[in-house]
Amino acid sequence: LKQADSGLTQNKAKNALKSTAKDIGAPGWDKHSGAGIIRPLSAYNTLRPLAWSNWQNLGGVCISPPAACSWAANRIDTFVIGTNSAMYHKWWDGSAWRGWQNLGGTCIAGPAAVSWGRNRIDTFVIGTNSAMYHKWWDGSTWRGWQNLGGTCIHGVDVCSWAPNRLDAFVIGTSSRLFHKWWNGRRWSGWENLGGTCISAPAAVSWGPNRIDVFVIGTNSALYHKWWDGTRWSGWENL
Repeated sequence: LKQADSGLTQNKAKNALKSTAKDIGAPGWDKHSGAGIIRPLSAYNTLRPLAWSNWQNLGGVCISPPAACSWAANRIDTFVIGTNSAMYHKWWDGSAWRGWQNLGGTCIAGPAAVSWGRNRIDTFVIGTNSAMYHKWWDGSTWRGWQNLGGTCIHGVDVCSWAPNRLDAFVIGTSSRLFHKWWNGRRWSGWENLGGTCISAPAAVSWGPNRIDVFVIGTNSALYHKWWDGTRWSGWENL
């Protein structure tokens, strides 16, 4: 435990061992088994300072930034565009990296990826006709490509604030931000959210019916726009 924390005190070591012990009797401390069976590795991990890993080379020959999503604990799905303009998939299954898997397509921007439920993935790219395309994993097979239209000059991003809900964002030829969403039954039209953007958007949801979107403006500043559940905000210069 000293290797995890060079300043370890007796009380800190005792608390780490107690808090990570496996109960074998009544919950909590008891007369015969104390806190339970001690688990030194678990105690060590609670004391070890958090730190970034080194860089791990996952291979591939990629011409786009990556996208990633997760549909379960210890599961990662990553996507890139290869030199043949197809989308490729590599995934961590909890014990090892798998892939690369060629998912086809002819992509000029993207990808973006999100998961709204267990064993579900939705990916988006921009095709050679500048339209947004959608490909999804339904738990057993890949589906698509689905042409969702639009005329997009930068990459796409997507987020989800509920099961079977998707919110996708692109920059149109007017340099404005456009929004298209799946409500569980059908796709909406394109909603013009304004702005004058010189980058692809980034989107995230931190709760039901909440969306935060970010772009770079013509002054190279970061701008923020959000949906609060009832309406879109103005643009906030960050």
